[in-house]
Amino acid sequence: MRVATGIPRVLSADNGGWPLAESGMLHGFTAVKHGALPIERLWADLRQGGGDAFDEWMPFAHDPGGNLFLLHVGRESTGAVRVYLGGEDRWMPAADSFEQLLRVVPRDG
Repeated sequence: MRVATGIPRVLSADNGGWPLAESGMLHGFTAVKHGALPIERLWADLRQGGGDAFDEWMPFAHDPGGNLFLLHVGRESTGAVRVYLGGEDRWMPAADSFEQLLRVVPRDG
């Protein structure tokens, strides 16, 4: 699995938190290993319920409505970010990379 260069740093610094200014786009990051629903369990649940569609897309954040931001991490990963609109069972492009997503989302402080 190939992971974007910035995501381990951001997730370890802001594990499961809301480090972002109110942007209406990204509300918070999903916790790694700890918390009510860490990435590992969320991803397993998505793959079990959503089939192969989630195999190469790792959830890492959510918006205020609970829609998921997913990073392409497959063998031939593009590093792209998509938003999964769960209520509509629909995918939308969000950014060409994790780094690009962070550049367009305001940070607190």
